[in-house]
Amino acid sequence: MEAAVSAGVVIVGGGPAAKAAIAGYRDAGGQGALHLLAAEPHLPYKRPPLTKGFLRGESERADLDLEGRAWYEERGVEVHLETRIEALDVVVREVRSADGQSWDYDRCLLATGARPAPPEIPGID
Repeated sequence: MEAAVSAGVVIVGGGPAAKAAIAGYRDAGGQGALHLLAAEPHLPYKRPPLTKGFLRGESERADLDLEGRAWYEERGVEVHLETRIEALDVVVREVRSADGQSWDYDRCLLATGARPAPPEIPGID
């Protein structure tokens, strides 16, 4: 197992809430290390337009990003995409990914969003 990365703020999730948390933390003067851990292969993106113009072929994938990679770099954010977190230890303040990497943290924000739970209605499938 790899050694833990230095402590700071770890944000688990890669949606709009994660991007907003980064902006809010830095805008409020937060200077600590920031780690964005997202299971998806993309930077945080606009979800509602995904179901509108993008899926209809009216916009490009890059048009969905809330910010480009440079925005995260300028704020000193270490972005870890395709990183699925499988364990959170609140006693030792550590998160671990499925591939065995770990991050120590001073603060951890779970911004994983939600998945719709379709009702059990006959014929819904």
